[in-house]
Amino acid sequence: MSIEIKSIGTNLSIKVGENTRLLAKSLVREVSILRNNNLKLDIGGGALRNIFLPIADIVLPVHTDNATLLEAVNTMLTPPEVAIQGELDELQNVVGHLETLVGNMNPAFLQEPMFIDEGNPRAIYTGYATSESLPSQPKFAIMRTTITDEDIIVNEWANGNLNATNIWDNREGLTYGVVADRG
Repeated sequence: MSIEIKSIGTNLSIKVGENTRLLAKSLVREVSILRNNNLKLDIGGGALRNIFLPIADIVLPVHTDNATLLEAVNTMLTPPEVAIQGELDELQNVVGHLETLVGNMNPAFLQEPMFIDEGNPRAIYTGYATSESLPSQPKFAIMRTTITDEDIIVNEWANGNLNATNIWDNREGLTYGVVADRG
């Protein structure tokens, strides 16, 4: 005789052969394995009120061993609000990770330049920073644009990176390089 255990809303549906019974999940105090061959659903009120199902006859949930059966039934008993809370916690972790990624993005990708210096005939300096930054503060990502003798335009960044850690007032004395990794 086959036994199927399914989760239906706030109930467990236990189908033994052709007979189906509903058991309120809230009544189940504990699920355990007895003598390695019976699934016990403890619903309180003593041994005569518990439900015992032979594991060999259980075809649903599909299981490979007693531990996976026990885990599957316990998962069915998880109240929906607990499952939803788990999903909300996971979503909150994802949002937190995305906020961190956005927070770490370089200002050069997020806004228009704050300053452009075209005073040097061989180079144009472009400074990116947040609007409250002063030129004397180390809060700038600075790009230097030069044109080679072969008419090739080269964009290089202060310290070879896009980090907003440079002082705009020091732009001409900084070391510049091509950014190897923009990601």
